[in-house]
Formats: sequence, structure tokens, C-alpha cells
Amino acid sequence: MPTADEVWAFAATPLENLRSGVNEQPDVPWPQRRADLHTELAGAVQENIVERLLTWLDDLSDTDRTELLTSDDLPAYAYRVIGAAVGAQPAAERQHEYDENTWFAYLAEHGARWDGTAESWDGFRVWLVHHATEAGVGTPAGLLVDYLGPMAVADRITMLGQYGVAITRPETAEVTSDPRVQQVMARLLARKPQYADIPEARRIELVNEFLRKRGEAS
Repeated sequence: MPTADEVWAFAATPLENLRSGVNEQPDVPWPQRRADLHTELAGAVQENIVERLLTWLDDLSDTDRTELLTSDDLPAYAYRVIGAAVGAQPAAERQHEYDENTWFAYLAEHGARWDGTAESWDGFRVWLVHHATEAGVGTPAGLLVDYLGPMAVADRITMLGQYGVAITRPETAEVTSDPRVQQVMARLLARKPQYADIPEARRIELVNEFLRKRGEAS
């Protein structure tokens, strides 16, 4: 039987997709969302655990379900259901299974290994949780990266800073201070607002590539 952490490694992304879908398309009916979630989970998560998650959501009223699916509390509650399904203790009780000082020390030592770019985030996330699990702090590591995942790169860096993890990106600080980059970026977003959905670091790279082609980059 897999552990709750092992199941969560596969279930976290489909659940985050569910939450994003509810926020972006609130009019989609629950039966359709339920079917989509089942499809994403099937094959990666044991069927009895999938049914436990779906039944839990089915039993909520439409209002309560919507409030949960659009809140930051979804990962914690879903992890609790998974923990119960695999015979583990609920998440609230599992907090006592790791030492907070150990977790914060681990994060302070290893969190700064992320280079602060959108492209490297997924690899860093998997690496951090894997080694955190070996160190006995996989639960808080998994919850943290799932919380940070939907954020923009700059917001992730800010949030990690609140945990005492300093992510330095001197190359980004340099290009964003360049007035030419700022001007091109402003014009780009004014003409094509959808580009705001592209992570900031990637937008900066695209603008600099454009300027280099024009011979204007430093």
C-alpha cells in the first residue's frame, strides 16, 4: 500500500487543475468536473483512493464544494482524505510526525538551490520533496511547493524570502532595471494582454531576445 506522500505526489497536480478550473470557469457543472478529475487520477492513483476523494467532494453541498475548491485550504483537506484512505493518520495529526525546527533548517539549507527561474521550478520541486521525504519532512515540503506552484515566479521568491530563503537572480534584476526592457515590456502587454499569463522571467527573456535581434541589447 503506498504512503499518503506517495499518493499525494500524483494527486496534487490534478487537484490543482481542478481548483484552477473552478476559478477560471465557475459555470462548469460538478458532474463534468468530477469526470475530468477521475480521468486525471485514474491509472496513477489506486481506484479506492480515487473514489474516496470523489465521494468526499460529492458529499459536500454545491456551495461548500465551490468554496473549498477555490480556497487555499484544498490541498490540506485533500491530503487528509488521502491519509485516511491509505490508513495513515489525518494531516492534522501527522504534523506531530516531523520536527518544525528540522523542517525550517532543511528549507533554509536547500531552498536556495532553486535558481529563481520558471523553467527550473518543476525539477527543483521534485528534487526538494524527494530529499525532504528522506529527511523526514516530506509533508511540509509537499504542501509548500503545492502552495507556491500556482504563483508567479516573483511571488514564489517573495514567499520563500518570508521563510528566510534568499533567491538571488542578479541577471533578472539587471534586465528589469534596463529602461529599454521596461518600455518594450509595457508596449507588449498593452498590445497583447494575454502575455501577462507568461511567467515574468520568460517575458524578460523574450524581450531581451527581441532587443538583441535589433542590436539594442547591452
